[in-house]
Amino acid sequence: MNGKEFVKPNAEQVAWVLKNVREHFNEGGTSRYLIYERLGFKGSEFQTLSQDGLALSQMAEEFRDYEKVMSLLIESRKNGNDLSQQELEEVLNSIKDEV
Repeated sequence: MNGKEFVKPNAEQVAWVLKNVREHFNEGGTSRYLIYERLGFKGSEFQTLSQDGLALSQMAEEFRDYEKVMSLLIESRKNGNDLSQQELEEVLNSIKDEV
């Protein structure tokens, strides 16, 4: 981490970060939104957090896409239908087009 030594945060601090990351996974948003708005960092602090913030935002987006696909598959199976490979690819492409 940039060659700096860090002090271990306490449990309350980690809980606050995890709460905000969980909200980011559920609600979405860019890495900038995560860092600036949810976590409240400004200016030069963004550079320190940007790489991991971007990785978390991408994971959150993929998680939400996965949830959409799984919901469609479950609903399809409840209705007695199995989606073909082509239909699955169409679903995935339509989800990616939304982003």
